[in-house]
Amino acid sequence: MRFIFMLCCAVKLCFADNIFNTLENMKFDDKTKESLKVAMVDFYAESRAYARNSHLIRDKMLLALQNGNTDMTTYEEAFKKLSEQFIQSEITFYRAVVEIIGSERTGHLIEHLRNN
Repeated sequence: MRFIFMLCCAVKLCFADNIFNTLENMKFDDKTKESLKVAMVDFYAESRAYARNSHLIRDKMLLALQNGNTDMTTYEEAFKKLSEQFIQSEITFYRAVVEIIGSERTGHLIEHLRNN
């Protein structure tokens, strides 16, 4: 669990693409590479859905503001729910990475992310 927390902190300091690039450049056996690829594809899909849904909420909110609506409670709740879902998908991704590569390799990953 400590490694997942450290990984989350290291990734927050970097761009999301950076962890993808780092994992792709690390040396793993074919089975590990395939497992990581699946985890990255799943997380990338979740990231795209988050961005798309965030833009939809933003656009609806702007239209409401344009029409004089000042109650933003609905949009605030929508953004909170979307953010919570994305946080869960991040945790799921990091947890999968740690399970796939193990704690020792996770330590190397964290060091590499911190240094770049």
